[in-house]
Amino acid sequence: GSVTEDMLTPLPTVRSQWGRQLGNEYMGNTKMGMASFVVDGITIIIKRSDRPQPVLHTDKIEPIMRLVNECGFHKIVAQHWVDKWQGVPTMFAVVSPGVTVELGRGWPAKVYPPHTRTMFANIPSWQVRLMALYDMLFSYTDRHYGNILVDEQFNIYSIDAFQNTLGDSPLAVNSILLPFTSKYGIHRLSFEFLFKNMPMPTYDDPTVTLDYRCHTPGGRIGVVFPPPLRSCMADLASADPPDLVARYGFPKLAAAETLVDNARSLLIHGFEATAFAAANRSLHSNPKEA
Repeated sequence: GSVTEDMLTPLPTVRSQWGRQLGNEYMGNTKMGMASFVVDGITIIIKRSDRPQPVLHTDKIEPIMRLVNECGFHKIVAQHWVDKWQGVPTMFAVVSPGVTVELGRGWPAKVYPPHTRTMFANIPSWQVRLMALYDMLFSYTDRHYGNILVDEQFNIYSIDAFQNTLGDSPLAVNSILLPFTSKYGIHRLSFEFLFKNMPMPTYDDPTVTLDYRCHTPGGRIGVVFPPPLRSCMADLASADPPDLVARYGFPKLAAAETLVDNARSLLIHGFEATAFAAANRSLHSNPKEA
């Protein structure tokens, strides 16, 4: 209730040490958009929609954020919450000043400027691995370079990533961090070539360096999970989905069933087998992505 229209700043004004922009959407007169405001030196992004509530999936944010904190993902997921603003369900998130990977990369280039090369070279490997695990456990099917924030110390955070999470299909995933998914393939070939009629580049897009294998000893995660995550997944794998609905408040039983199935598969079959099967399932259920 304390947030007013005059406090909001279009996201392009939230800048990093590279002088680039955090985002390019603004609430303004659009049906859905993002803006930011600062309280006591803390930057908060805000997203709302005048369209029906499922557009933002605000009913998923609270249960997912509870699991984020319990499973140890709070280190790579910005803290999000939901409140009403001007009568509209609105998503809030606390973020560090920085850039999305999309804007940090900038336009395609044969030789990327020093700040871009520095950014991709210094993203901590353990954070890339943890975000890849997040995408698989929560069946996230829209991990593109616009919802990964890189702060000024090169830490990465997942932002605004709830709309395609824990859907009705178990074992589904689509992420630029995972090489067997269409999102990875799109950025490997170049988003601009595929969707903006630009010439096909003869050089690699630096976002492919976010391939989790580049950040994993031996290129495989297998069943080597951080202890808090392993404990959390063991608890989920042994739970009955209706009990998880009651415990966390998931809006649908299918979300809890997907979570249980993913946790069991990761623990039994390991990350690579689970993610490969999930990527195949995603492609067959969404042929346009292929």
